Parts: sequence; C-alpha cells; structure tokens
Amino acid sequence: MPPPRFRNLAPQAPPETQLPRNTFPFTVSNAPVRGTPRTDGMLKSNHKNETVHPYVKRDVEAAKQIPFYAWTEGALNLTKADIDTWASAIDELNWFQDPIIEDALTEFAAHSNREVHRYIPFVTIANRILELAKGTLPDVPHSYPIDDIQFVKNDPTFLLRIPEHGELAAFRRPDILVLRGVHAPLVGGARSPGVAWSDVLAFTEFKRCRKNLRDLLAAVRSGSLPPVINSRDATPELSDLEPPPPRSLRPQSPCMDTDCDMEEDSSAEGSEDDGSGPSSNQSSYHPDTKPSADAAVRNFLQIAATGDSAMDIRREPVIQAGGYALETAACTYGTRLFVHGIVIEDDDFAFWYYDASGYLRTKHTLSLFTDFSRLAAVLVGFARGDASQWGALPPVISPPSSGAYPDHFPPKSLADHSFDMTRPRRKGVVRVTLKAPIFAQYGLVGRRTFLYKIETNSVIADTPLVVKISYQVVGRKPEHDVLAIANKARVGHLPEVHMWSDLWKLSDGVRQIFYERSKEMSKDETNIATYEDRVLRALVYTEYLPLNTLFSDPDNLKLIPVMATQMLDCLHDLRYKAKILHRDISCNNIMYEMRRGRPYFILIDFDFAAILDAKRKGRSSVGATSKHRTGTLPFMAHELLQDMIRMSMPNYVLRVVHRLRHDYESLFFVTLWCTITMPEVADKTLKERLVDYVLRWETASVESVSTLKSNMIRQLSPMRDVPLPPCAEFLRRFFKAWLISFSKGYNLFDAITIKREEEDLALSDDEEPEQTPAGEFDLETLGGFICRDAIIEMLSRTKVMQAINVETAKESRSQSPPSKKVPKSPKVTRATRNKADRAKKTSTTRKVNVAQKSQRASSPKRLNPPIVVRRSMTKKGKV
Repeated sequence: MPPPRFRNLAPQAPPETQLPRNTFPFTVSNAPVRGTPRTDGMLKSNHKNETVHPYVKRDVEAAKQIPFYAWTEGALNLTKADIDTWASAIDELNWFQDPIIEDALTEFAAHSNREVHRYIPFVTIANRILELAKGTLPDVPHSYPIDDIQFVKNDPTFLLRIPEHGELAAFRRPDILVLRGVHAPLVGGARSPGVAWSDVLAFTEFKRCRKNLRDLLAAVRSGSLPPVINSRDATPELSDLEPPPPRSLRPQSPCMDTDCDMEEDSSAEGSEDDGSGPSSNQSSYHPDTKPSADAAVRNFLQIAATGDSAMDIRREPVIQAGGYALETAACTYGTRLFVHGIVIEDDDFAFWYYDASGYLRTKHTLSLFTDFSRLAAVLVGFARGDASQWGALPPVISPPSSGAYPDHFPPKSLADHSFDMTRPRRKGVVRVTLKAPIFAQYGLVGRRTFLYKIETNSVIADTPLVVKISYQVVGRKPEHDVLAIANKARVGHLPEVHMWSDLWKLSDGVRQIFYERSKEMSKDETNIATYEDRVLRALVYTEYLPLNTLFSDPDNLKLIPVMATQMLDCLHDLRYKAKILHRDISCNNIMYEMRRGRPYFILIDFDFAAILDAKRKGRSSVGATSKHRTGTLPFMAHELLQDMIRMSMPNYVLRVVHRLRHDYESLFFVTLWCTITMPEVADKTLKERLVDYVLRWETASVESVSTLKSNMIRQLSPMRDVPLPPCAEFLRRFFKAWLISFSKGYNLFDAITIKREEEDLALSDDEEPEQTPAGEFDLETLGGFICRDAIIEMLSRTKVMQAINVETAKESRSQSPPSKKVPKSPKVTRATRNKADRAKKTSTTRKVNVAQKSQRASSPKRLNPPIVVRRSMTKKGKV
C-alpha cells in the first residue's frame, strides 16, 4: 500500500456564512523552538518515595503467577536441569557453612524485626555466592559477566532523579540494587554523583519480617528442620506446589498463614515502617497467637487508608517494586525490553518480571534458609546473564560499533542505534539511524511509546523525520492503515507517514517461553498465565512540534480557540467521512507545524482508533483488543470514567459505548489543561495553585476525577472556580460557552432518562416497558447539542471568537490579489461595425460548412433516403 500523502489534501473551503476554519488570523509572537527530550508525558505530580503512578497498583493486582522453573528458563535461561546441577554442586561444596555466609546468615536472622538491618547481610551473602561460583560451577567462567555484577546496598540513598522530569521527578530509594562494577562505587558516598535509573540492572525490595528467623535458622542448622524447597510446603516438586496466599493486595493480614510466626518490636529505634504491618499504636503480636479476623480487617483498613489519592501506597513492597520498574523502563527512551525485581518477605524470595504486556511473578517462593542451594543457583543465574537477559532489545535494533554490548550496556538512550525498514512499493532497504531522543512515555505496561529524530541512508522526504516506536497489541488495526483510510476520505490535520515496519514480537522471546513452559508444568491448563501479545512497531513520519513550545508564551494563548476549531473539524471529519473514532485525545497527541508562518495543528497517535461499523449503529467493527485501560486519565470523558468504576460491580453488564462526544469532551479538557499549565507564570504561589488544580486529574482516584469532571460538564458553576493564569482570563467565557453545549445535551438526556424510569415504576415485574422517546433519542449528539456545528455556533457568541472572525476577514482581504483596471474600449463607427459583422458571418458560414462535410463523411450511408415533409403554417397555426 503506498504511503498516504497528506500534504496534498488541503481542507475544503467552508461556506461564507460559517466561521472560517483552519485559518490563522494571528501571528505567533515567538518562533517555536524544538523542545528538549521529554519522558514526562504531561507529568504534573511530585512522585516521592511514598507515592507511585496509580496504574502501577492496577498492574500489580493483575500480575500473573507462573511456575518457578518457567520463570527461570524464560527470564534467566536456566532450565530445571541447570538449577538442579548447580544446587547439587553447591551442596557438595557446602556453601551454606562457608564462614562469611554463615556469619551473614546469623546477622540476617538476628534482625528479623528490623528491615534495614537485613540489607548488608543479604548483600554479603549474595556477593559471596557470586565469588564462590566463578570457575567452580559448570558453565560459569571467571570473566564477564559474573565478575562484573554486584549486589549493592542502596537505601537510604536516593537514585538520581530523571532530569527531564525536573522538580517533579521521583525520589525513590530501592533497598538493594544489582549493578555493574563501574556503577557500584556511585552508591552512597558524600562525593559520589549517584546512580541513574538507566544504570540499574535489577532491584530488591524487602518487606518487614513477621517470622522468628532465629529459631528457623537454628532448626535448619541443627537438622531438626531439613531443607525443603518452600518453607510453606514440604512438597518436593515445584511444579506441583500451590501458590502462597496473596499477601499485599487482599483484605487480610500478611500473617494469616497458619505457619507464620510473628515478632513485633514497635519500640525499636531506627526501624523503617513499610506500611505493611500494624502501626505502633496496635498491640504487639505474640509468636504463638494467631491474629483474629477483626485484627486482620483493621490491619488491612490501615494499609488501604490512602485518603483520596490513588498514588499513596503506604510503602506496599510489591507496588513499590513496580514503581522502581516503571522508573527504570521510562527513563531510558526504550532501551529496556523488560526489568527484573526481587521481593523479599521474611526469608522467602519472590522473583518478578516486568514488560509491556504486564507483570509476572513466580508462583512459588524460595527460602534463604530451607532452600539455600537453589536460591544461590538463581542468584548465580542473574549474574551469569548477558545483556539480552538484562532486558536489552533484540538484535533487530543494533548498537553502533563504537558502543557495542556488553561494554556499553545499559545505554542511556538508543542514540546511534540503527535498524532496517522498507518503503511501500519501493525496492531496497532503508537504514534508519536513531539520533536525539524526543519523547518517552512515562509508563511500563502498554504501548511505551518513544520518539527519536532519525537519519536515513537514502532521501525519504524534504522535511525532518522522526520515528515512533511502540509496543502495539497484536490484532489491532495498525496506525498507518487507519491513517490511509482517513487520507482516502480527505480528512485534514493528520500526520504525513513515510514508512512503517513491524520489528519484533514479544511472543518471539521470553513471553513465549513463559507460556509454553507454564503449559507443560501446569496440570490445569485453564490456569495458564495467558498474556497479551504485542509487536514492536516503527512508524516514520514528519517531525512536528509539541504544544508547550507554542502556548508557553502567553501571547499565543489567543490561538487556543484556533486549535479547538481545527480539532473539532478533524474529529468530525474522521467520524462522518472516514468512520473513525480517535479515542485518545490528549495534550501529547496534538502537535503543530508552521505553514506560511502560522501554526497548523496535527492530530497524531491513532493506536487506539476504532473503525466504526454502520450496521452496528456507530459501534466499533471489532471488540476491544487490549486487556489494559485505554485513553489518558486526565483527559478521559466523565462517562468513560464512570464506566471504569462500575465495571467492578458484580451486576454491571451494559458498558458505555465510546462516541464522538467523548472525544469532544477530551478535547475540551486538553484545551483547558494547556491554558492552565503551559503559560509561563512568574508568581510561584499562583503557579502552585494552578498545578494543584490539574494535579487532581492525574493523581486522584478514578471516582474523584469522575465526579469533578461530571460536575463541570453537567453544571456551569464549577467553571467559575477554575483557576486560570491572568493572561488567560479572556478565555473563561470561551470555556463556559463550550460547557453550555455539554450541559444542554446531558440535561436533556437526564430528563428523558428520568421520564423513562418514572414510566417503569408503574409497570409490574412481568410487564415490558413500551417504546419511549428515549429509544429515538440521538445518543451520538444528545439531541444535537454536542456536535461540531452546535459547539462552534455557541463558541462564536464569545468575544474571543468574534475577534477571530474579524481578524480572519481582514487576513483574507489582505491576501486576495488586487483587481486590475480594465482599459476603456475605443469608439466603434458604423462602417467598422458593418465590416466586423460581415467577417463574423462569413466565418460562421465556413465553420458550419466544414462541420456538415465532416459529419457526412463520418456518418454511414443510408440505404433509403429519408422522407422530407415540408410544412407550411397558416394564420391559425395549423398545417
């Protein structure tokens, strides 16, 4: 399929009676500047150690559990035979009684009630295991990588914040880090610059201990408790073990296990409360007593008491570890395919794997005491891994010869990496080289979009090019196909695409191994940890500018209505000309370019777009293909947020259909977001107030965001309380006019709904309700109030839009070509007129004669000549 050529599709001229669209009456005050690389998206919240992105909690709750050996084979390339061989050798060499390890185990068990005091003993044990493994275990050399990998105590040192996030970057301090030797000295030390998230190979997070580890270790050393694979189950086969009860995200205490011995020292100084256990005002547990159900409920309620913020996690270890994985993946502009993590609770180790398809954890845990040899084998497996086992991208994207792996792994970005693509309907391969990074989505599960400027070995276009690389759901219609449909329908304001290619699938690597081995090891195939396959897709298109480079100048806020009208036109044409819904309108998905000195706004990112089916009354032709959320939370329509809330209810069946009015509502929140957050504000107090307002759209619970937006859309009073920069006060009536259209539509819809409910009350249980006017109500536009023309007509009543009309008219007159003066005709005499008439008559006669001759020559001869009937008219008009 040939690449769509969008530049040749100029928007059609509107009728003169309507507001002229796609015009630019104002001049941009400052020339746009290419922004610095961004990994923030629209980040406005300060991510501290006690907070994490709200999506992380959902991803942890949806984490899949897979058999232990399936995890080790996929993540570490260690089969069951490899682990058994190493474990047997470790038992024969008696590492468990190595003096250094033995002392560290004693220290580890002595501080079971103090989390921070277990860090150094564990680091000592792990590094000693790696030292003993060099050249001793089969297939473990003295050289790289094992001699270059170190476990390092990190807490209480904060990692370097992501520079692009500025003041809002996360302050996080993982307990233990796995680093290369060159980065290990950067931890701690007053003069050390610190460790960047891009340098982290893996991390370890501890959970406050509940067991009496001293007695457990003593029992193992005395032989009264022989080593078993899992401290919770003495069954010798890992594949047959039942998963331990979930400990973090369910309404029960972490100590509900029947064999869980607990010890609490609430008065211990320097102990770090991770929020997973009882607070100091609770009574201490005795090792021999079981917690009551009431105590478990109280403990859970304290853990879940997060106020109204979905980001407050109270240091839940598994969620905190997810936050570390998010930072590691989001700061490197696509350098990592996946991230490793270890969560340690008591003496039990759970291994985690994070990538774009979701979180995976081992179904079973290994005990540091009762299964020391197998745990040591796994730690050696971590250190023996090459770059590909630490998350490096597959070879389809190759590093430069000067920065080849493993010497330069992990890289800070993919700059100077390259891969091959082919142009549609063209022969030959185009070598694409990534240059400066532009943007990386702040996310781990999902598309994880990142953009780079590029160079090619052949000329592709006469404009600067960028490549968008993302993990797309297999089965969803590719973005370039959606754009081709829109291009054919002559929709404007779309990006110009030049090349596209599918580089690699997650199912081609670790994910496929996870699935196959889980299926082989599981007796009940219905419990297989299925996953959502994704493809790494590259899309090359023209480089455009982000909105913040335009609206950071207060003088350019007068272009907000211009952007709104252009995007209203684009969304309307997509829906009714191309039968497409975008479904992900956000401030990152609207960009612009300069055309004839004026900004022309472009709608990008059609990954979530849906092709509508006319037979299904405007619904998507295919069902949802992504198992994860769609849309960007701060800009999602309030009805869609309410639907997300009701999805968890047991009796909720009917889901809200995404319609064009929801994209219009998202566009409203985008324009309001740009107006509030992007202009430069000198007053720090006012700036904090503005950020605090939009902060609720990003960090509050879904219920709160839904309520806030619903009140604004259905009522007019909340708009009066919205803080705006002083330079943007002239836009308040503009936003209020937009809300009037929404309010009219939803009020009419609510009135019809109430009438229908009143009629249903009068019916008995066995009676069917009659057809009501609601059945004929236009749900797409809510009675015609929420459509492009109605919204623009309402906006045209404001002074700012009237000013645009006046300026546009002046601009049109100034650009129209000047009229030329027509010279006066000379006087014509009677003789000249008669001569011209004769010449004209002669010329006409000649033309007729020539035409008749030509016709006779080309016409076929008749066998019988036609009968000619001559008629003469009488005075009465009869023949």
